This record gives sequence, C-alpha cells and structure tokens, in this order.
Amino acid sequence: MAKENKGKKGNAITGFFIGRGISFNFLKRNPVPIILIISLLMINIGVKFTEDLRRQQILNYRSELKNVRAQYIKVSIKYQNKTRESEMLKRIDKLNLSIGIPEQPAYNLDKTEGE
Repeated sequence: MAKENKGKKGNAITGFFIGRGISFNFLKRNPVPIILIISLLMINIGVKFTEDLRRQQILNYRSELKNVRAQYIKVSIKYQNKTRESEMLKRIDKLNLSIGIPEQPAYNLDKTEGE
C-alpha cells in the first residue's frame, strides 16, 4: 500500500505540472475569475517592471548629480584661481602689458552748475 500511495502522489505532482491539475470543466465554469486573476498577475508584473526601471533611472540620476557637483566644484575653483588679483598680476607681468594698479582711485567728474 505504501508503494501505491507514493505512486499516486508522484502521478498527481507530475500531472499538475503537465496541466492536469485543473479540469477543463472548472475552466469552462469559471472563465471570468480566471481571466481576472491572470490579468491582475500580468498587471502586477508590469508595475514591478516599470518600478524597477524608474528605480534604476533614479540611481543613475543620483550618480550623475554627484559627478556634476564634483565637476562644478572643480570648475569654480579654477575660475576663482584665475580671477584672483595675484594671479591677474602674474599674467600681466608674463605678457608684458605694463598695466598696473593705480596709486589713487579713479575720480568721477561731475558737471557743476557754475561751468
């Protein structure tokens, strides 16, 4: 008897995988719930797929943002170095432009009423 039970159990499992688990009459009697369940499963798979794609896009955008921030800092440091007064004076001397800082500030000439 033990051998017969094992054989039936094995046949039931293999029969289920072959497609004998659900009878054709059950499918005929319940087409709407079966279609509904299958469509809900497909929608769930689609939603998970789009969530994974969006999550990957967010991760890509975050890494790109980190790279852009680092690049921004590098560029701003280069710009600040180029615009410093000492750096400008070195460039003027290097190019022999004979331009310097005046001793006195520039004066604004205003038109007076008496003239």
